[in-house]
Amino acid sequence: ILKNATYSNIVRLKFRIIEKLVKENQEKLKHVNDEVEEMAILDTYSKLKKMQMQIAKILGNVTT
Repeated sequence: ILKNATYSNIVRLKFRIIEKLVKENQEKLKHVNDEVEEMAILDTYSKLKKMQMQIAKILGNVTT
């Protein structure tokens, strides 16, 4: 029981951290002027969203 609770809490923490990184990435995207940098930020954003959806699936959450 403790092992499952610990795992669940760690996954929830990872989900919150990724949410924070997604928001920070969106803010960076608002202030970018260089097309190359914009593409790099969009690539990072895509990877973060993919991780967020995978973790949400584990937790049984629905994300957009």
